[in-house]
Amino acid sequence: MLTISFSPSTFTFSSSLPKRIPIRTDAQSVVVSVLCSGSAVFQTTLYPFNNYAYLYDLRSILENYLTKFNRSITKFQIKAQTASETALTKDDRIVVFAKFYLEWSAQVFLQSNFLTTAKVYLIPRSAIQFLYFIPTASGTIRKYTDCLIMENGKSAPSLETIDEGTNTPSMGTTQSLDVSPEYISSRLKTKGKLLSFTVHRGALAKTFYVIDKQPNIILSVYNEFMQYEYIFLYCTTKRITNFERSTAVCNGETSFYDDTTDSEFEVETSMLQYDDAVRISTLLLSHSVSLVTDINEDYGLPIIITDLTSEISDADNATNSIKFKYKFTDNIFPANVPSPANVFTSQYTPPFD
Repeated sequence: MLTISFSPSTFTFSSSLPKRIPIRTDAQSVVVSVLCSGSAVFQTTLYPFNNYAYLYDLRSILENYLTKFNRSITKFQIKAQTASETALTKDDRIVVFAKFYLEWSAQVFLQSNFLTTAKVYLIPRSAIQFLYFIPTASGTIRKYTDCLIMENGKSAPSLETIDEGTNTPSMGTTQSLDVSPEYISSRLKTKGKLLSFTVHRGALAKTFYVIDKQPNIILSVYNEFMQYEYIFLYCTTKRITNFERSTAVCNGETSFYDDTTDSEFEVETSMLQYDDAVRISTLLLSHSVSLVTDINEDYGLPIIITDLTSEISDADNATNSIKFKYKFTDNIFPANVPSPANVFTSQYTPPFD
């Protein structure tokens, strides 16, 4: 007799996993393993009491595995083995990383949402953002973008749809797309200013409002579903530098040694809406945060958040903002050096084609 009392759905959020999983056996001991994509990531020996042993904190085991490899999903199984028997849960079950508990089932959420809790996005005109989704069934989906444009010479905005064809993604695989207002504007037939757009992938939709003001700080983080995205912050930053060193006197001459320099940056955001303040304060707790100096690059300078103050109110007259401090993980700081002017005045033509 060996049974595992755990039957997860095809898709399960990590935050919805049970705190303990009963394993029934009449053996004196049972070896329990957690498998991800067929490989064991955790193994322990349990000793039953009254024919029951319990596997605790499956959520931490799976989330630590996903965090280690910056992955949002993985197939998982629980394996129990005694000297004479082996029991396994189904091998086609998928766990989706989620930092918080959702009342919806993972299957229902994924059918109608991208992998984000943002209701809408604000995006600078020259920036990019990333969206991700996981198909819960095989099939063809339509891809299109609805754009709100202020046409040149007109007093009211108009709507234009960019048809991007169809796609047939595989079930249970993470799909990604880059969102760029400049690229979308270049595909418009109507000449004018792009005000907002809504990205559609099958039944999924996400709206972006385009703003002209450039952010003061851009951070890259992993969001609530372990997906890479940018935070655009309008804020003030104060640099605090602490310098310490010891002195020594020899033959009447003073010298210094053991120089220690510590630089920290204090950031206070501008006023935020309640939902944005809640989400940003959560994103700043990401296991990996970087300061982006060039949004066209895929990397930034790694930082650590050393302090976070977030007092958020849902009152109508609330002026929510977030204060936090950060340090660079290495003793390297970005320099605000202007790029040199282009020395070439004419287009280069190769001598040989």
